[in-house]
Amino acid sequence: MRAAAGTGDFPFAPSTRTLFVLHAFGPDHLRLMSVDAEGMLKTRPERYTVNTYSKRNRVSTMVVVSPNEELVLVGTTFDEPIALTGLYPDGSPILWVQRAGGALHSIASNAPDPDGLAVFALQKDGSLGTARFYDAKGGSPFYIAFLNQRPNTFVIGYAVGDGCSICTIEKNGSIEIGPLVKIDTSAGLPSELCWLASRPMIARSTRRTSATATSAATASMVAAWRLRAIRRVRRSPATAPRGD
Repeated sequence: MRAAAGTGDFPFAPSTRTLFVLHAFGPDHLRLMSVDAEGMLKTRPERYTVNTYSKRNRVSTMVVVSPNEELVLVGTTFDEPIALTGLYPDGSPILWVQRAGGALHSIASNAPDPDGLAVFALQKDGSLGTARFYDAKGGSPFYIAFLNQRPNTFVIGYAVGDGCSICTIEKNGSIEIGPLVKIDTSAGLPSELCWLASRPMIARSTRRTSATATSAATASMVAAWRLRAIRRVRRSPATAPRGD
């Protein structure tokens, strides 16, 4: 089994001894492997996709197992790979395309259609339930990171959206995604946030912050984390497409 292009994501669920292998390109984005007591791997037959009925070429970015091992979350970035949309003469990617001869639209996975975050229920045998898609509140929900000692709280970093948001897993297993909070874009726009990290000492201070998902609380937490983002400047999907 080949590894996912550009991600290297292989989260492990100890309770079921299941290793999750993410592929950037589908249709089989997510594959499973069993890990025996000696650490040997065996490919399992299950395979899962983050494609939808109308989006057959989605590009996934990372997979995360929730701390309680009840959910598996998959981030996405594009509804169509750049290899298919192509490049402009200057080498920049084409991020606006036509569907069925209609108007131009962005290929960002959560814009305009609000279905960029895929969530699977993790079964007791390590298999997954049917994917449930959520509005990730930003163009491309690229990166997902759970907080230390906050097992029901995670952050989404957006490759398209210039920011991140705080999300929670509710008692019924549903996902509540908070508002997008802008990061410092003084280095230039647009930004493409692909990775983020929270410092353990900062995470301790966030536990004293109210869990209420208000914009103010979200902004203060995000500011406190001092997110380390790797950003690359590219064309904005909001920019009018060129005809050259």
